[in-house]
Amino acid sequence: MERLGSLAIGLLAVFGISLSACNFYHEKHPKPALDLSQANLSYATVRAEIFSPQCISCHNSATAKGGVVLDSYESVKANLDKVNQAAVIGQTMPRSRPLAPEDRQLLSAWISAGAPKEGSSPNPPPPPLQPTFTSIRTLVFEAKCVSCHTTGESAEKVSLTDYSLLMNSPRDLVLPGNADESGLIIDLERTDEHQMPPPDSGLGRLSTLDIATIREWIVNGAKND
Repeated sequence: MERLGSLAIGLLAVFGISLSACNFYHEKHPKPALDLSQANLSYATVRAEIFSPQCISCHNSATAKGGVVLDSYESVKANLDKVNQAAVIGQTMPRSRPLAPEDRQLLSAWISAGAPKEGSSPNPPPPPLQPTFTSIRTLVFEAKCVSCHTTGESAEKVSLTDYSLLMNSPRDLVLPGNADESGLIIDLERTDEHQMPPPDSGLGRLSTLDIATIREWIVNGAKND
């Protein structure tokens, strides 16, 4: 009997650890409270907080998983009922994990407000691109590259958003201090069929500013900043 009691306690302890682990991501990375007033409820806000970091890598014009595209306001409006059902009501999307409560609250409030394109006051301009890994990852890699460089897609073996994987790539993508021989710069600056993004991807070349900023970051030592 004592042995059975000890076993039951052990199972409960393991079960408790498993439950707490499910919430690890949200507890580890809490988001600051968002202003859900009409002034802040806009497509730009919802895209920056939810669609870009969590959805567009699968649901973009190039991949359109499940026939749902979320990389433009018009496509989101066309799929709004599906978005509401999957992400807010059923909580089955994203497939990797449901939206965090604060993200679900924002998305629900925006949909309930009629999914306005603009809030009642102008949205602040996006931050300028800086030669830091955080800035480049957010404004270049996540915004323009993850539709291919993500799990399940054509370039999933080349991670651009995980610093350690990027720096330790066998392709020598980033050689700190040596931009000219870094595979990332070579692929971005070349003009043949091997250029990145690929000519047939429909994504277009990165801007001169994007490439120059990535080059500057590498020349400065490619720090995890």
